[in-house]
Formats: sequence, C-alpha cells, structure tokens
Amino acid sequence: MAKEVNTAQQAPVAHADGPVRFEALDSWRGLAAVFVILFHAQVASHIRDASLVRAGEMFVDFFFVLSGFVIAHAYSGRLATGADFGRFIVLRIGRVFPLHLAMLVMFIVMETGKSLAPGLGAAGDAPFTGTNDLLAIPTNILLLQVGTHDQLTWNTPAWSIAAEMVAYVSFGLAALLLGRFLWAAAIAGALLSGWALWTFAPHGMESTYDFGHLRAIYGLSIGALPIGSWPTAPLVPIRGRRSTRGSSIRR
Repeated sequence: MAKEVNTAQQAPVAHADGPVRFEALDSWRGLAAVFVILFHAQVASHIRDASLVRAGEMFVDFFFVLSGFVIAHAYSGRLATGADFGRFIVLRIGRVFPLHLAMLVMFIVMETGKSLAPGLGAAGDAPFTGTNDLLAIPTNILLLQVGTHDQLTWNTPAWSIAAEMVAYVSFGLAALLLGRFLWAAAIAGALLSGWALWTFAPHGMESTYDFGHLRAIYGLSIGALPIGSWPTAPLVPIRGRRSTRGSSIRR
C-alpha cells in the first residue's frame, strides 16, 4: 500500500545554474499522496465513498507524470556513459526498493503466521494462496511482477514500483543515446505507449498487473515533454528556487 506515495520527488533537481527545487509542486504531490492513501484504505466512511476518493487511482498517473518531469529535467544531457546510466539506475532502485522490500517481508510474515496459527486467517483464506502465492515472491523481490502474473500479487499497489522501474530503465537508455534530444524520445514514448495501451491493454489507463509498465512509460513520457523547450521557458525563476542544500542531485 505504501508504493505510490513513495515515488514522491522531494529533492532539488539540477539546472544550468545549480539545483532547483520546484516548491510549487510540493502541495500537489501531498494532495495526490493523500488521495492515493484514501483510495487504498479499506475503511467504510463517507470520505471513502466520495467520488474523488473512489477515483484516487488516477493520482498514480500524476506521480508518473511528475517523475517524468523531474527526472528529465535533472538528467537530460547528463547520462553520457554506461557508468552514468548505472549510477542512475542504482539511485532509482535505492529510492524505492528498501520500502518495497520491507513491505513485502511484512506480508510474508503475516502469511507465515496464518500457516502457523490458522485462526489468524479468514475462512477460505489459506496461507500462501491467491494473490499471496509462493511463486510470486521471487518476481516481487526482483520487481518483475508486472506482466508475469494474471493478477496483482502480495503488496498489490507495488505494481507501480515495478512498472516505474521499467520506465526508468527506458528513460535512462533514451537519455544515454539521445542526450539533449531526449524530448524526441519523450514524444515517441508517449505516442507509442499510448497507442499500445489503446490497442492491446484490456483495461487501458487502468492497467496494473498486465500492461502497467506501458502506463508508467506513458506517464513519464508526458512529464518529460516540456524539457524540449525548457532552456527558454520562464518557469524556473517564477516557480522554482535555488536549493541551499548542496549541488548534488538527490532525486
């Protein structure tokens, strides 16, 4: 359940004159995180039944788009070697994997408890079955659960972590090959992934366990689109501020 919120972009990002923090996005990120949490909260209430809360899954796409914007702004023209690409991927894994693994371990511990004390589980809810199948543990550990199972598994919202990692790898390769022409890859990525979702995905933009990686690529590509005109855009002095926390990119 903790996944979608954890993709939040909280660090300054790089620009020509040093790190920039987009403070104008912070409130939107916070609101989106709240709605994602409320969407997953299985508590009957008037809030849970509100239309905006019931549609809270759409804020996952907001995080995908936000990731694309911040990541593209930070790394466009900066992934010049294989070593740069490797560091980029390691940083991405470091942002999402520890919490993902901790949540997965908690679920496994709960299932183990059910197997040792059957009274802990609901009637008909046998341990290590259904969404908590033993065979799904390796794919969840490796963040390969999207496209490999016929349903959501274990910590079900974590599908978006796996999907976003595919999008990160795709972005890193595009940035490595195209450099500052990354905007061209963003256009192609948005068009191709959007077409594939429309053509092949049974659930379209609500895809998760099956075509969730295309959904993530689509969101990141849309977010990266403004980078093509960024050097002349007035957004930096109006909505961003230079960070005083150092020059390293911690996104």
